[in-house]
Amino acid sequence: PALEGRALDGLLLVGGPRDMADCSMTIYNADGSRPEACGNGLRCIGRYAREHHLAPTELVRVETDAGVRNVRVPECGEEPDPERELMVIASMGRPD
Repeated sequence: PALEGRALDGLLLVGGPRDMADCSMTIYNADGSRPEACGNGLRCIGRYAREHHLAPTELVRVETDAGVRNVRVPECGEEPDPERELMVIASMGRPD
């Protein structure tokens, strides 16, 4: 209902851990296509993983279709707080 009548840019899904990661990320673009990774999406998933206790430390390892990516979420509190500003740093790897 909150999104009714609005166009979505895409969809991010958080999944369980695979390989050596804390969680996994699946992305769908608005047209249904599947990109391998997304920097802003990766940062969102990293913060979500820390705030929901999916990762035990500030380093969150996220499995993407492009491989495992590291996200740093320092100074994350115990409870989710969408009003709190956090620095979230995602390592996307080398572009090709």
